[in-house]
Amino acid sequence: MLARLRRGRRLSGLDELRRGRLQLTSPILDPSSGPVVLGDTVLISEFSQHMSIMDSIQHGREYANARREGSDDIGNVEVQYPDVDWTNYQDFWGDITVAGPAAYGYGGNPDADHGWSDGVILHEYGHHLEYDISDVDTSGGGHTSCQDKGYGFAWCEGWATYFASTVQATLPLAVNGDFSNIEPNPGCASPGAEAVTRSVLWDLFDAAGGEPHDRMDGATVGYNGEFVRDTLFGVFDIEQGAMILAGNVILDPTTTAHGFHDALVNRSLYYGAHADMDRIYAAHGVLPHGLSDFSVPSIVPTPSTVVSGKNVSLKITLSNSGGVAYTDEHLLVTITTWPRAAPRSSSIRSW
Repeated sequence: MLARLRRGRRLSGLDELRRGRLQLTSPILDPSSGPVVLGDTVLISEFSQHMSIMDSIQHGREYANARREGSDDIGNVEVQYPDVDWTNYQDFWGDITVAGPAAYGYGGNPDADHGWSDGVILHEYGHHLEYDISDVDTSGGGHTSCQDKGYGFAWCEGWATYFASTVQATLPLAVNGDFSNIEPNPGCASPGAEAVTRSVLWDLFDAAGGEPHDRMDGATVGYNGEFVRDTLFGVFDIEQGAMILAGNVILDPTTTAHGFHDALVNRSLYYGAHADMDRIYAAHGVLPHGLSDFSVPSIVPTPSTVVSGKNVSLKITLSNSGGVAYTDEHLLVTITTWPRAAPRSSSIRSW
């Protein structure tokens, strides 16, 4: 079961979405229309919003299932709609409360009806995934996009918005409504803001280009045979939720954009991935070192001597201007030499 929906209280019937179909397994008592007869036409106010909410969650669950690396289960999530409270996720209960208009004595939020807002629903479902299969190292509370409440809080909120956007980008015809544009650098005063974290993640996910610092293409197939953008979810699933045994002590690594960076570097996605990541992080001010503008400390030819007309490979080691060592970063340039009397030519390949 993916989700159960209740209107201000648990419904007496079980609403279950299986393969996109709503099944009513027992009568639902509705004070306005009387009992619903199984197999009969369902006439309940806001029912279309309930279907939309469950549909959003189903697509979010399917997106996660297709990219999971862990074996632990994703638990059920319960949704309460409509509600007078602002839309939120309660990790203790595993509940998503969705703001909506008054109906049958429930709801009545004057500021929002999120029943149709797939982006909002997927954001809250992203929180459910964080608590269920990954990790959260912060408490909740009110917040704004550019407010600095620590990198742990920025990760919790930033990743949830990023997750919603990845589902929408992957299934654009299936989910729509109230998605944030997280592509541009938000220009927050502090890099510890959630808007910065989600923008960093999006630059790792999307295609390269568009911004000078964004050279990572999420559609690149890494050494593991997966798209880079799918590996991002794998790191969230495995490394971000890992518990480390150090002697007799169990360590719970802090879940932040910094920890995500280090875990992704250790995946060794492709030659140049570390530098590509650092350019993105540094452009958002998240890491202290400068952009990956390289000096060249060494050039090693192979072979060390060459005869005219033969190839020589030059391994060019790159050093970051901020002093960061890239052990797996280099350019490999192959040059074809020619006798002195003939025109000179060269072919250059880079990785």
